[in-house]
Amino acid sequence: MFAKKVGAPIIYLNEHVVPEGEEDPAYAPHVGETSSVHASFLLDGTYHSFLEVAEWVPEEAEDEEQVPEGEEVPSDERGGHNLFPGGTSSESVRHDLSQVDAALGSKRQEVMDGYLEKVRTRDEPPPDPDSEWDVRRDLLAYLADLLKLPGLKSGATYFELHSDMDLSGTLNPLIAEIARKLRAADREVVERAVSGCQEWVSRREIPLRSLNLERVREYAQENSLRLSRAGLRELRDRVSAAIKRGRTGGSHHG
Repeated sequence: MFAKKVGAPIIYLNEHVVPEGEEDPAYAPHVGETSSVHASFLLDGTYHSFLEVAEWVPEEAEDEEQVPEGEEVPSDERGGHNLFPGGTSSESVRHDLSQVDAALGSKRQEVMDGYLEKVRTRDEPPPDPDSEWDVRRDLLAYLADLLKLPGLKSGATYFELHSDMDLSGTLNPLIAEIARKLRAADREVVERAVSGCQEWVSRREIPLRSLNLERVREYAQENSLRLSRAGLRELRDRVSAAIKRGRTGGSHHG
């Protein structure tokens, strides 16, 4: 579910089922049952791996469970494996979060203003305010650079897989407030862009059925509009609705 949620193009899944005739006394009572499942995927140049082992598998045998040949999955805790590069661990991420709490406690507005300014001036599009994960990942990367806490850069992935990681404190409210501000910025741009985009679609004689997100992104890039995925979706929907209204009055082509 997590890999699908973040848009991983390919997900590798390996399941080990105890075969008939198993003689190991630890496994024999579990013939036909799954002893381990290994899921992995590559996203944005980073390899993510997660190994789930059945509770009845002896701890000393966990490392022997089925992992694709040639892959190393460093152990982090039972039922999950380390997703962090360079030896970073869940403990170090927890430590980094405590540093974030301390920094936000005294400089919350300064951090938020600095992050939003960076979003406005960088080349990449803004994170999708309708995706908490997208905003969280982007904000954590910014905080990792600002506070020199590298473990946070991969922390967003870890939080999705381990619900015991506490993100309440000061970080979750900040993520929610930033999402609201990003959403408001999107809507301001969309409001100004609807008529121009509708004219662009008409001038290019783009059929309504072909007015997809890529077409709207093309318009946004040509006109230097900074919109997140949510903003692009809203612009597409607003323009589509305007075209349909125009059709009923006979003012737009088919």
